[in-house]
Amino acid sequence: MGQVINSSTGEAISEAVVVITSPQEFQNSSRITDADGSFTFSGLNVNEATDIVIEARKTGFDRVSVTVTVTPGQTVDLENPIGLVLEGEDDGDDDGGGEVAGPSSGPAQIILTTITNQAINIAETGDRISSPFTFQVQDSSGRTLTSSNPATVDFSIISGPGGGEEVTPSSIRTNANGEVTTALFSGNRAGPVKVQASITRDDGIVVRSTPVLIAIHGGFPDQQFFSLSLTTSNIEGYNLNNIRTSAVVIMGDEFSNPVKPGTVVYFNTTGGIIQGSGSSDNDGFLSVDLISTSPRPSDNIPGSGGRPG
Repeated sequence: MGQVINSSTGEAISEAVVVITSPQEFQNSSRITDADGSFTFSGLNVNEATDIVIEARKTGFDRVSVTVTVTPGQTVDLENPIGLVLEGEDDGDDDGGGEVAGPSSGPAQIILTTITNQAINIAETGDRISSPFTFQVQDSSGRTLTSSNPATVDFSIISGPGGGEEVTPSSIRTNANGEVTTALFSGNRAGPVKVQASITRDDGIVVRSTPVLIAIHGGFPDQQFFSLSLTTSNIEGYNLNNIRTSAVVIMGDEFSNPVKPGTVVYFNTTGGIIQGSGSSDNDGFLSVDLISTSPRPSDNIPGSGGRPG
């Protein structure tokens, strides 16, 4: 299946430990290279194209990992030997790493490198409604694609709330760094969204990324999920000024999630004065002060000591 060599001399490295570190079902499967530096993994039964990460180790050398795509019923050999670099030694490549030399080959894995927002708001709320993210495409030896061998990456929503959310652009070719950037735009419903990138190779194999999970929430306030209360319902402020209590509001949207942060609520009162407005936090919570002063309440409440009606 593969060979481990000294990247500086090209000589085979015997008794190197080769371990599968991903995916989990094959994790920690290991082999020892023979006198020719060769190793073979057998019995890797997969139901679809699967990226397998292989790490080579040898005392005195830096560890190196490569990725190979295994498909059902297909025996896959590494396109290039795994080159180990002596600890503290530069392998002579510009990137200074212990990677396999030579030009990159076809796409074998799609890796998420950056995501701007893990959560966005429902559309038309005037807040953050999109999340850009970037993938990098690599070959089976972990080398990024270049401008000489670009690939077209397609994006799809594999699950979501079904409120009109979309990925734009839905298809794009890799740039000179093997990267593609797209964005998820929210719809009018809350819920988790899973976005996946995929490449259909010339040989018919489909390479897929790990799904990206983004949450959509934080819509407009809904009357059913709007609550107002006072921390002290009956303050002793009838004959005193500047006695305060907090008016507390908690708001949710129609999906029972907190409204978008910064939602503004305006207040007025028929007795005393109240701070004019407040804006919600991440939990849909805000509070303002109700302050005793004129005008005083004029209702006659039993037990109030005969307050004039």
